[in-house]
Amino acid sequence: MREFAKYVKYYQGNLPLIISVSHGGALKIEEIPERKSGIRGIDKNTIEIAVELIEQIKKKKI
Repeated sequence: MREFAKYVKYYQGNLPLIISVSHGGALKIEEIPERKSGIRGIDKNTIEIAVELIEQIKKKKI
C-alpha cells in the first residue's frame, strides 16, 4: 500500500469516518490504463468539497 501513498491524503481524527474522493484527482497513474470509453474526466470540485467537509467536522469538535 505504501506505493500508493503519494496518491492519498490522510488526516488523523477521532471519528470512525472515511471520506473518499476517488474521482477528484488529476494525477495520471502509470500502472492504471486509461479508459477508452465511459466518463473519462474528473469530478469537478470534489476535492475542495471534501476538504471543506473535513474542516467543518473539525470545527464541531465531536
